[in-house]
Order: sequence, then C-alpha cells, then structure tokens
Amino acid sequence: MKRTIRIVLWNIYVWPITVFALLACWTSLNESPTIIFNFLTFMTAVIALHLNAWDKEFGTKTSRIVYAVLFITWAFLPIFLSKDTEHIHLELVPLYIAVSNYAFRNWELTKNQSGLGKKSKIIIAAFIIISVLISIGIPLYISYNMRTLKFIFPDNKRKFLYKVPVERKIADIGNQPLDNVKVSYANFKMTLPFKKFDRICYGSLKYKNNLTAITIDSSIPKGIIIEIPLYGFPSKDKNGKEPLFEKYNRMLYMTPDKISLLKDSEDQYKEKIQLLIAKFSEEFYVGSGSIYKFETSNINGFEFVNPALIKKNKLILVTIFDRNNNRYELRFMGFSQEEIDYVLSSICMNAVNEGSAFGMLKGIRVGNCVFMDRALARKYKEKLGK
Repeated sequence: MKRTIRIVLWNIYVWPITVFALLACWTSLNESPTIIFNFLTFMTAVIALHLNAWDKEFGTKTSRIVYAVLFITWAFLPIFLSKDTEHIHLELVPLYIAVSNYAFRNWELTKNQSGLGKKSKIIIAAFIIISVLISIGIPLYISYNMRTLKFIFPDNKRKFLYKVPVERKIADIGNQPLDNVKVSYANFKMTLPFKKFDRICYGSLKYKNNLTAITIDSSIPKGIIIEIPLYGFPSKDKNGKEPLFEKYNRMLYMTPDKISLLKDSEDQYKEKIQLLIAKFSEEFYVGSGSIYKFETSNINGFEFVNPALIKKNKLILVTIFDRNNNRYELRFMGFSQEEIDYVLSSICMNAVNEGSAFGMLKGIRVGNCVFMDRALARKYKEKLGK
C-alpha cells in the first residue's frame, strides 16, 4: 500500500515536469543552441525520475552514482560560478532528490519489482548513449564557435568583433564666430564651421526620425545627414533600467572571448550574442578602421572611422547621446576631423519646433528646404514643379 501511494505521489510530479521539459525545449529551440544540450541532459534526469518512481533498476550502481554527481554538478556549477541565484528553480528540487535517491537507493528492498524488459533496456541505453555523445560534442562545438562565431559571421568580417572603442578628446572650439551657420535639430542645436551652405532640408517633426540633410557644397559633395534611428539597437534592457548609452557602450566593448559556457547563465549567453549581432551591424562604418569614444559637456558618443569609406566618399558616422538618453546619428561627408570636432563640441541642448528651426536660418525657403543661393533655390523649385 505504501509503495502504491509513493508511486502515485511521484507520478503527480513526474508527468507535469516531463511536459514542462518538452514545452520549454520547443519554445526555446530558436533562442539558443545550448538548449539542445540542456534538453538532452535534463531528459536523462527525467528518465531517472521515471525509473525511480516505478522502482525500475537500470545500469550499475557505479554508473548511477557517476551520473548523479555529473548531473548535480551540471545543474549548479554555472549558478555557482556566475553567482546568478535568480536562476535556482525550486520546482526542480524533487528531481535532484530523485536522481540522488536513484543512484544510492538499496535495490534489495524492491528486488522483485525492479526488473526491466530487454526492449526497455535497449531503448533507454540508446537514448543515454546518444545524449552523452551529443552532450559532449555540442559544448565543444559551441565553445569553438563562440570564440570565432563562424556560424554567424563571415570569416573576412569577424575581426571587427574584437575591436573596442578608443577614447579620444574633442577639442573645445571656444568662442564661435557669430555669423557661422547654426542648425537646430530635434532637441539640440549646433554650429557649423562655415558661414554659408547650399541647402538645408528638414524632415517634418511629425515623423519620429525627422531626417535632416545639410548640404554645404553640392559640387564636392560635402554635408551632414542627421536622424534619429528608428530601428536596430533596443533603447532599454528588458527591465527598462539600463540607460541607452550604457547598453550601447557595453555592446561596442563586447567581444567573442567574453562569452563563457560555464560562467554565463542562459540569459547572459543570449544577451551577449544579441550584443555581438547588434555590434556587427556597425561593421560597414568601421571596416579595418577604428571606433572612437568621446564626451563633451552636453553629449556622449562614438565615431566610426573606416579608411575605405573615407577614401571613397569621405563618409564618417558619429552616434551621439544627449543627457536625456536620446540617440542621434550624424553622417559627415567631406568633413575633416577638425571640422567634425568643431560641430560636436558646439552641440548644446535646446528643444525646438519645426518653425523655430527654419527661423534660425537666413535664406530662401522652398518647401521644407532653405537655400542661400537664389539660383539653387530656383532650380529646386522647378524640380518640385515637375
């Protein structure tokens, strides 16, 4: 009678935990390759749980003890190394107890009920052998790929992931000439190191990215494109606590060698991969060049310098963050480093609307653009008329 009650109670736990394991694997399969390894390791423990519940002996005592020690170590070592106590699952405590009990229990007490059929032994043995082989192979394969990331990034681009920002000081421009061109954008304004421009076109403030194109000299070409990125890097972490600049900074400092299968929890592993993927999206603007980190009294930011882009069209990307954690992208074309520094050091926070942005500019307004030269304004107006 006691045995029957014990079997019933164990099975009340056994079957829900089995369903839980299958559903968890299915829903997480695309999130992380380690889920396959985790699933197979976990399912061998679930088999031991079933066998323990039904008093079915399998394998030798030594093999059961070795497995129990390895399983308990696999379950708790990453938590111990990473000190990530949030991922201790209390609902799995009976599973750990069952695996330990199955390894050390006295089978003489249930000798008459402990036999397994030949087919059952073959099926269980085959599953355990396959699980062991895959469990050994997958960590080695993933560990190798985590360091080189061959399964995500092409060979000729991977070196970029090991680049980290180099801090650079932006020179203070001091007193600015009063007649230099001043441009407002979103909630900041900046001064250009020029007294004239060909054209400045504002995107409507009705749209979130509010693209603005500044053409200093269309014959070179020379200008700036400013926008608020709508896609790509997430603005906050899942708990909404980490400032955007801090996470973007962490992304650029992330390198493949900072990923560890043993020390990282599954969430940490996933986040690091996501940061590397996000970082790789900036590769076009860096190539064989460098990433520079800078700070002024009003903004923080990063400058991406790719020699190939500079040689081709003198393009340099600068990503800046204001003190309210807003992100902006400035693409400079044809600008020298001194001119870029001049613009960056001039930026100050100043909430504006579309009307005041235009009002700051002296020139001829055509549509959403302002021209200093009448001939260029007339050409643009004729083009719009067509």
